[in-house]
Amino acid sequence: MPILDIKKDKLSELLGKKLNDKQLWELLFQFGMELDSVSDDEYKIEITPDRPDLLSSYGLARAIRYYLDIENPKQYKVDEKSDWVIKVDQSLRGIRPYIGGFLVKGLKITEEQLKEMIYVQEKLHDTLCRGREAAAIGIYPSNKIKPPIIFTAYIPKMIKFIPLGALKEMTGDDILTKHPTGREYAHLLKNKERYPVLVDSKNDVLSMPPIINSETSGRITVDTKEFFVEVTGTRKITVMNVINILACMFKDMGGKIMSVKIEYEKETTTTPDFNYESIDVKPEYVSEILGIDKMDKKTMNNFLVKMGYIIKQNKILIPPYRVDIIHPIDVVDDIGRAYTYDRLEPRMSPVFTIGNIFNQEIMIDRMREIMIGFEFLETFTLGLTSKIYQFDMTNYMPDSKVYVRISKAKATEVNMVRYWLLPELLRSLSINRERSYPIKLFEISDVVRRGSTDRNENIFVNHKMFSFIMSGESITFTDTKRILTKTMKLLGYHIEIKRMNHPTFIPGRCANVVVDDKEIGFIGEVHPNVLEKFGIQMPVSACEIDLSVLII
Repeated sequence: MPILDIKKDKLSELLGKKLNDKQLWELLFQFGMELDSVSDDEYKIEITPDRPDLLSSYGLARAIRYYLDIENPKQYKVDEKSDWVIKVDQSLRGIRPYIGGFLVKGLKITEEQLKEMIYVQEKLHDTLCRGREAAAIGIYPSNKIKPPIIFTAYIPKMIKFIPLGALKEMTGDDILTKHPTGREYAHLLKNKERYPVLVDSKNDVLSMPPIINSETSGRITVDTKEFFVEVTGTRKITVMNVINILACMFKDMGGKIMSVKIEYEKETTTTPDFNYESIDVKPEYVSEILGIDKMDKKTMNNFLVKMGYIIKQNKILIPPYRVDIIHPIDVVDDIGRAYTYDRLEPRMSPVFTIGNIFNQEIMIDRMREIMIGFEFLETFTLGLTSKIYQFDMTNYMPDSKVYVRISKAKATEVNMVRYWLLPELLRSLSINRERSYPIKLFEISDVVRRGSTDRNENIFVNHKMFSFIMSGESITFTDTKRILTKTMKLLGYHIEIKRMNHPTFIPGRCANVVVDDKEIGFIGEVHPNVLEKFGIQMPVSACEIDLSVLII
């Protein structure tokens, strides 16, 4: 979970009262958070991942003040509309098409508050913003910017400005290859022909989102009195959520919030959007979920106020910073925290059932017994693997749409979820190739593949697979067929073998395995080229079948 560092004196100042370590620990526990560590002057608090609004000392103090009834929740409002406009160019399509912004005035910040602003910015980048991919934040001294602002995309060599921390002007490509921050986030603009830029009416570059601000117009100091805050991103909802969280934080700091108009090609919007959405939650529903007898509306509303909700005209209004509320069950969870879960009385389930073993598990246990009886060793390989092992070294490449890749994998050793078991068994054999032969290994485990339903064309499906390999000087296709036939016969299945070609196996020595006119897998002798890639010098015969097809 993300960690919030907060000074003890700062927390006391924002709360208007002092909590000792034990009181804070108990309070955080009721919220579903933990006091990670305590020093002489600082707390480290584990913030629940679904509450990014608590990643600032102001957000945490706000929640605690409401919870302890120090004050009632306030309704956030934009102080006034500004005449600032951000014009979004259509060249950003497919790159980074969304933006939001606002102005902060009347705020005199201290060195501590400046550090807090930067701290919160990076915390949100690491969590809600998904490492700056979904959204990225920029904060500027507004007096150095002349609106309107153009959000557009330029060819990298046309982008020229001095980035934060640099001493000379750099192009877009220079920033990604030579600047420390540019190198760290270069992957976000990889393979893009154009890079996003923010420029004002003087044609001064303010920043190159989501990488870095300009040194001349994007550095804030304690002398900065008025701020321009913008958030760009690839997901509009994330951009709006981050804008609202930041605007509420600046409001709590004492700033005056002024909205900014955003002009897209076909629509115009204004940010921040402090529209309090209502949500309908019945006391009966709360009682049913939490097991609290006779929860009345007044009591429910009191709990909601403790959690920061506004009750107005008999409606439950969600604060704009509560980006985690998407369903009535989320509200019930908050009520449970206000009620405190340790007050809930455990009850026996009114339904009496007797557990039993699934037929598939019975079959798998029987299959294990049979394979061990045939002197095979069971292996347990890792679910996360590499495209190199699964496909490149096996000469087999399925449609890229059917296997599950890991986005932004940092290592080539782990960049996908395994598509089939055989390559992992070959890896196990390769590691143990100095052992005495014959070597016989098997595994029964899940792989993951993409699938579809009538309602969703892109889902992930687990397949229970059974795979075994036999390696030795005289091992052939016939040995594999004999083991498979006996195993399936003992399980009550009659198999048919139909000739097929597969790039992992020797031509003419590979076949489909068919049961009741359904193809469930294949057997064959592994191609010498594949064995060479795995560093295996003995012949290998193998089998892999899909038990998910066999047992529906």
